[in-house]
Amino acid sequence: FLASLGLLYLCFDFRLIELVFIGIIGYVIQHLAEKVAVVGLLMISFLIYTFGEISTEAAMYLYYVLSPILTIATCMICYFAIAKRFNRVYLNKIHHWHIILFSVTVILVVYVLSSAISLLSLEGFLAPILVHSAFILFSILFLVLLISLFFNVKLMTEGEQVEQILAMERRQHEISRSNIALINRKCHDLKHQINYLRQIESKEERDQSIAKMEKAISIYESMMKTGNDSLDVILTEKSLVCETHGIRLACILDGKQISFMKASDICSLFGNILDNAIEAVNKVADQEKRLITLNLFEQKNMIFLQEENYFEGKLTWKDGLPLTTSEDNGFHGFGMSSIRYITQSYHGTMVLDINDNMFSLNIVFPAKQLP
Repeated sequence: FLASLGLLYLCFDFRLIELVFIGIIGYVIQHLAEKVAVVGLLMISFLIYTFGEISTEAAMYLYYVLSPILTIATCMICYFAIAKRFNRVYLNKIHHWHIILFSVTVILVVYVLSSAISLLSLEGFLAPILVHSAFILFSILFLVLLISLFFNVKLMTEGEQVEQILAMERRQHEISRSNIALINRKCHDLKHQINYLRQIESKEERDQSIAKMEKAISIYESMMKTGNDSLDVILTEKSLVCETHGIRLACILDGKQISFMKASDICSLFGNILDNAIEAVNKVADQEKRLITLNLFEQKNMIFLQEENYFEGKLTWKDGLPLTTSEDNGFHGFGMSSIRYITQSYHGTMVLDINDNMFSLNIVFPAKQLP
């Protein structure tokens, strides 16, 4: 069992706690399948012994044929009942070692029971069938308990997602209020500028005032048109925020490439990415570095989403995600787990990189989404 865990660790990109959890479930299923095969063969042997005679050669042939059939059938049932229900996203949420402690207890009990059964001197057919059947019931019980732990983690994760959505809605409400205040301020400024234009006689001064008005109005004329309505809304919203904070937002986006995503996921994904970037860039003093770049394009049957921005301060990492020090509380922390969750739910891969105070986020989706 330990050797198999070591091999899994070398072959797959899983955390140790995930491998132990999965490995123990596999261990229990392996013993379950073995005992099902034994009970099936004992019952068939009992029927043959009771109602007919069979040679030793025929019995061995029956064993070698039926044993793998029963084992494979048990494994297939477990695959569709258990493995198909697993999700890597929720496995990533297994952090509590008490789950593994319980799982190790399960594997020890299974091992002890299996060893005890093999040492028993059972005669006839009825006693072995009852003992092995009891082991099968214990194994099924252990599997149910282990899977219940997994789905408890799933429910906790979904609860965290609901809380995060509510928090995002509250943030969105605050942002909307700020944008309304910005629009009101711009309209108030335009009203005064129009009145001022009526009194200007100098053509040069009038042209300068008109240029300022055009610059003020340009933010509304430059509404994002990416080919995806949900993406257009969130980008227009965030561009107003960037304008308020003196941040340049440079976008090259083909919104049609993410038509497979739900509107709520698009808003959450891009909203979190831009919120984190705005929060980081807003702390950068150098005006030249107050820039956010966001690109979305398709290449070689892959969809690439790339975001870059400067930041100031030091970062620490936890579970593959950047966290802040106490002095820089809030940088790239809020919503990053949500970004990873949405990425994985669409079979994507997320890679984060930091180089010379430049934060880069790269997400890759398969162009043809799996069902």
